[in-house]
Amino acid sequence: MKIVLELIVLALVLKAQHINSAGVASLQPEAPKLLVADFVTFTCTMTNDSDPNDVMWSMTPDGSASKRNITTLTDRVDITSSGENSTSIQSVLTISQLAQHDSGNYTCDFNQTQMTSVLMVFKEPVAQISSSQSEALITIGQTIVLTCDTNYRESVKWSRDGRDLGSGSGRIVINSNVLTIVASNISDAGTYQCTVDMTSQLGLGDRKISSDSITFINNINLTITDDRLRREEGESIRIDCIANGYPLPTITWTKDNERLENSSVNGHFVVTEIIDDRKNEVISTLSLSPLTFEDHGSYRCNATDGHSSAEVKYELYIIDRMAAVWPFIGIMSEVIGLIIIILAVEKYQTGQLACK
Repeated sequence: MKIVLELIVLALVLKAQHINSAGVASLQPEAPKLLVADFVTFTCTMTNDSDPNDVMWSMTPDGSASKRNITTLTDRVDITSSGENSTSIQSVLTISQLAQHDSGNYTCDFNQTQMTSVLMVFKEPVAQISSSQSEALITIGQTIVLTCDTNYRESVKWSRDGRDLGSGSGRIVINSNVLTIVASNISDAGTYQCTVDMTSQLGLGDRKISSDSITFINNINLTITDDRLRREEGESIRIDCIANGYPLPTITWTKDNERLENSSVNGHFVVTEIIDDRKNEVISTLSLSPLTFEDHGSYRCNATDGHSSAEVKYELYIIDRMAAVWPFIGIMSEVIGLIIIILAVEKYQTGQLACK
């Protein structure tokens, strides 16, 4: 009888030790950061042959000191268990369709041991430039103010034509979600984009980025040096047409209303271009060599960018290389003619006198 009692006491002691050694080993994830409408899954892992039904889940909302029993909060909560027949028991808490008020501390409590994970729920990033237009015409000297309407002002980044503007410089002033262009000019034309990038706060994923853009355009400005050109036959000529505008203009050449392309016959005329993206400028050069009388005519440089166009006209005059000599030859011909006439008259008069 004594031995039986000792065995019972020993069994009770071992059971107590077993119960006391059971507890929470880990809680994952430790600090998830997610967006509204996402879901989160917490996994509470316990040691030994624990009963997952004994786990208590609680939640302390941000800004509150009182805990709440998670199972009473909402029907978006689901609690399951796994590993009952192994040495590692898990209680799994899943919350779907997250809202911002789900942010807070989530605690897994078992056998007087606790582990806590901090959940942060963010709104979906939104970025929209406060303009009803996707394109706008720049007015020289105007001050332009762009505001990026967003729920994350401090995460706004500005760029122009894909190049980061940083904190701004010169006439471009950036203050958080507001970009100001002071005394705008032609060089300020381009596509301005505001981007809200929450990747660093939330991790990777396209849903963490939102952006909007507006394009400032300016009408084409054509520059010429001389629109009346005179060259001698056999010489060469280069005619420059300089166009500024945004988007960058496309230039075509015509002669007497017929389009000119690079000549494949002896390279008689060639069209070349130099593009300066920084100045939104394109320089198109028409080269002709050697000049013939057939090159005489009206040449037009036409620039277009899809929303505006401009044109300049050049008149090319081809001069005979003997042109400077012809007046002298004409004078000499007249002089020689006069001399012949004079000599003929004198000879006639001399003959008349001899007959008398």
